[in-house]
Amino acid sequence: DNGKLILHGTFSDLIILGLVLFFSHIKYRQSFFQLQIRKENVWKDIRIGIGAYLAVLPIVIAALLLLVWIVSLFHYEPPPQKVVEIFIEEGVRNPILVFYTAFLAMVMGPVLEEIFFRGFFYPAFRKKYTAVPAALVTGIFFALLHQSTFAFLPIFLLSLLLTYLYEKTQS
Repeated sequence: DNGKLILHGTFSDLIILGLVLFFSHIKYRQSFFQLQIRKENVWKDIRIGIGAYLAVLPIVIAALLLLVWIVSLFHYEPPPQKVVEIFIEEGVRNPILVFYTAFLAMVMGPVLEEIFFRGFFYPAFRKKYTAVPAALVTGIFFALLHQSTFAFLPIFLLSLLLTYLYEKTQS
């Protein structure tokens, strides 16, 4: 069942990428690089992204700690994310599935999410609205995509940071 779930996630990611490419390249005749993925300065952009992430990490951790404190007041234990359950269940039985799941969760998923949210979704809203409303809408959808009520606020904050970086670097 876990293998089927991971396969479903892979195909979902690829379908989303296909739709983005279809709408941007085929329907609107834009190149892939109009999704704001720059060919030049890639390593500089990666360093900026890592630096900004590390700078905002204390805020995200503080938001998580605040959430932990609030839910502990109500004796609530949020359910673990499915990816965590897969790591626990498959850790010894199927290390290849665990490795692939980690690859999806830490590499493929985030890259495709950024192509979709910062390269496609946000710019579409940004054409009609100013940066703040477009960033807020993008952040809400980004956080909802992760299907975690508990982690909504930190993921939303992360989305705002990523959108700010996009605005500053145009990449």
